[in-house]
Amino acid sequence: MTPDNLRPPLLQTMGLGKTYTLPRRQLWQAPPQVVALQDVDLTVYSGRNVGIVGESGSGKSTLARLAMALDKPTTGQVMWNGQAVSAMSGPALRAARRDCQMVFQDPYGSLDPRMTVERIVAEPLQALSR
Repeated sequence: MTPDNLRPPLLQTMGLGKTYTLPRRQLWQAPPQVVALQDVDLTVYSGRNVGIVGESGSGKSTLARLAMALDKPTTGQVMWNGQAVSAMSGPALRAARRDCQMVFQDPYGSLDPRMTVERIVAEPLQALSR
């Protein structure tokens, strides 16, 4: 196996940050902001496993959403196979997502209890064939 430093990274984040603006509490005040991520650098090579561990509210899900381009970063950049995710067109982004899988923490937020297991498993496969 080739050492990681000789291969290009599969996923890389550089200076990644995300700030959310909350609704105004009063008309004459600026809306409050919450910093969910600040200056996150991460490098993942093909064939490697990475676990993100942290307390509730530490930004784990935000990091995953930014890496999957489900949300846009406030600062920094996400690279997938050496290409900036923010620069990917719709078809290129869909192609990149075929190589990824995100498992949400809350199964009730991810799985529809009205669907059969067969439909749940078939749905992403059908989406990939489009």
